Order: sequence, then structure tokens, then C-alpha cells
Amino acid sequence: MENTLGPVAKGQAGPNDVETPLSFDDQALDQMEKAREEDIAPTSKRDPYIDVMKGVTMLLIIVTHMHSVPLLGYSIVGYIVLLAVPLFFFVTGYLYKDTSDASLPFGRFLAKKVLTVLLPYAIFFALSLLWTETVYAYSLGMPLFGFHIDWNQALMAFVFAGEYLYDFAIVPVPIWFLHALFFGEVVFFLIMRIKKVPVLFVLAVALTIVAIPLQEAMGDSPYWIVDLLPAMLFFMLFGHLVSRFLSQPIYDEEAELPAKQRRVAIAGSFFGMVILAITFFMYLYGGGNMWEITSYWYFPASSLAIIAVFLLCRATTNLVFRYVGRRSLLYLGLHPLVLMTGFVDGLPGRLAAQGFDGVFVFIVYFLIVFLLTTLLVAVADLVLKPYRALKRRVKAQRRRRQELTRAADADASASGEEASLPDTEGKESGAASASGVTQEPGSLYYSASLNDQRNDEAGAAEAGAAPDPRPGT
Repeated sequence: MENTLGPVAKGQAGPNDVETPLSFDDQALDQMEKAREEDIAPTSKRDPYIDVMKGVTMLLIIVTHMHSVPLLGYSIVGYIVLLAVPLFFFVTGYLYKDTSDASLPFGRFLAKKVLTVLLPYAIFFALSLLWTETVYAYSLGMPLFGFHIDWNQALMAFVFAGEYLYDFAIVPVPIWFLHALFFGEVVFFLIMRIKKVPVLFVLAVALTIVAIPLQEAMGDSPYWIVDLLPAMLFFMLFGHLVSRFLSQPIYDEEAELPAKQRRVAIAGSFFGMVILAITFFMYLYGGGNMWEITSYWYFPASSLAIIAVFLLCRATTNLVFRYVGRRSLLYLGLHPLVLMTGFVDGLPGRLAAQGFDGVFVFIVYFLIVFLLTTLLVAVADLVLKPYRALKRRVKAQRRRRQELTRAADADASASGEEASLPDTEGKESGAASASGVTQEPGSLYYSASLNDQRNDEAGAAEAGAAPDPRPGT
């Protein structure tokens, strides 16, 4: 969010700015915090269409983790898997140039990813253990902390994720994404040192070529990160390359879309649906998923499907999708907990026993999972609110320090330029300086000199002589 408190120095105010003193007063910081909480900045660099895309992707991820295959069929669920997982990596690469990651040194970048990716992974891992031993055990009629935990297996699952996490059934598998994302982003950061687009394009193609042989060579290796790395990096590069050729305007929620832009959005939605249909048949022809790529059709099919979703999401700013998209990390970590309750786990079977068909059962099942997950997300928002307020305050203080530093540097630079100017009035003001007065405009000596000059000019005019141009003579 842009600074809503006003300019750094006088004379830089914009139409929506209010001048404030350059100080770290609590009132100013509170105003900034409140502005951030209410999202009232005149312009926001956050792209709502990307939030929509993240929200749609997260909902698709939830579908893949539900007992959806008996309800929707293997082909549809398999196609969603082909589409949903790469979408998150695509968005990561797409947003790379708009984040601060691109300008950070490697050490600070690594520290940032430890805090923003590995730390949530550790929290969700620990929360899942606690949830399984309490809520899940209670829902199954078991005593609390009745599950036997092999702590060596738990440590292997936490450190290596992959197959170890899959076998360690006490913790939900979906958090593998955060583990893989950390390593993928570290490698991607190093790749982004390459600035030439043709080289990045060649690298993306090379990743698709080595992906299948690498997975075949790894066999049944429990280290998923090695199997997934080429595909992860490909979709990150794909997202980054798409962002390089698409310039998105800043979105204004209060302004209506121009007629031309609405027509483009509608046309894009139509083409998006056509592309989805085409890629579905490409998936049926062969392709697999990120863990087991069975054909090179996988990369063009998933890439086209991503473009289709991208076009469809440009046609809406649905508030539900945006809400989920802005909290996608919480939905990712909390929806498996909802699925690990006796009530939700047995819901499809109970509905089917009542004679309801597959589609109806899926809709009810999905809505209950989504609503319960949203409830957990809302609770998490309340718990995290003090932390977020503190984080905003720290960022505001850091930003103000940077503004003060820039203002001080600008003043020092201006002073240096003034000092380097030639002293054109030194001779004329020498006498005044020696007597302790100044000849600057507005000073007493300057005014007296002008009065003396005017009197001399008047006397010279009466005598018919030319006026003396020298002041004070």
C-alpha cells in the first residue's frame, strides 16, 4: 500500500496527500496502521485478478483433497490435479517481479523465506499433530492423545516431507507444498539472476526435457523435492515470462470497467473455456501429474490450462474468490484439519446412504468443508491480528526511517550544490559582512541600500546625469 500520510518534504504533496512532519510520532504511525487495516490507499498495487486466481486455485486444491473421485470420477479429479498444483507455482513466478524479493541480497532473501514459508510449515506441522491427538481423536471416540507417535518418523517427515510425510499419516500431506515451495523459490531466486529472456526461455524448455528422465531415474525415492524440482521451476519460469509480456493496469474498485475492456474480458473468458475443453482431452491422451509425468503432453496441456484459468479470472473480481486468495496460506494449512474430523470424513457415505446422487453429495460435502475451513481461517485472522498490527508498525517505522534518510541525503546534496556555486555577490556584500549585517533580500541593509540608490537616481535625473547603478553609493 502506498504512503497515505503525505510527502517526505514540503512541496511534494499530491492531490490525496496531507503534509505531516517528519517524525516518528505515535499518532502518525497509528494513522498509517489504520489506513492499512482499512485498505483506503488511493491506489493499490495488489492485483485483485491474481487474488481471484489464487482463490480459484485454492478451492480446486481443496477439491482434490476431498473424497471426490467416487463423486466426480477419476478423469475430472485427475484433470483438476493437473491444473491446480502448477497454478500456485505459476502465480509465484508471475508475482516475482512485483515483490521485494527481486532486490534482496541472497542472505536476506533466504531469511525472509525461512520466516514466510518454513515457519508456517513448522506451525502447521505442529498444529496438525495437536489437532490429530485432540479433535480428530475425540471425533472418532478415542481418548485424547491416544495415537502412538513415532517421533523419529515425525522428525523425518518434517525434515524431508515427501514420502516420509505421506507415510506419517498423523500429519496431513497437503503441507508438503510449503516444504517444496521453499526449496523451489531458493533455486528460482538464483535463476532470476539471469536477465536475458531468451536464455530463460531456453532454460524452461530444458527443464521440460529433463523432468521425465529424472523422475524415472529417481524411481520410488522418498524425496519428492528432487522429482518435483524441474516441473516446479518450469511453472515458475512460465509465470515470470507471462508477466514480462503482460502489463496490468492498476485496478480501481470504484471505477467501472470500460466497455472495451469488458468486451475483452468476455472474449477472454470464452477462449478460456475453449482452451479448458481442449486441454481436458489432451490430459485424457496422457500426461499424468507433477509427481508422475507420464508424457511430454503434460507441459503443454497444463500450460494451456493455466492460461485458460488466467483468462477466466480476468473477467471477475468475485469477493469470495478474492477473500480466499488473500488468505490462501491459511486455507492451505487449515483445510486438511477440517477433513480430519469424524463428522466430515464420513459425510459422503452418510449422504449416499440416504439415496442422494454423486453431484448433490459433492456440492453439500464441498460447501460444508469450505464453510468450516473459512470459520477456522476467521479465527486464525483474529489470533494473528496483533502480530499483523505489529508487523505493519515495524514496516511503517522502517519506511519512515528510509524517507528521513532520503530527505537528509537530498538536503545534503542540495547544500553541496549551493556551496559549489561561484560567489558573485561577495565583493558587494563584503562591507556588510564585516559590519555584521547581511545583504540578502528582505534584510535591513538590503532595504536601506535600495532606498539610497533610488534617492541618488532621483538626484541624478534632476541634474540631467545618468544614474549610478551601484547600490549604496
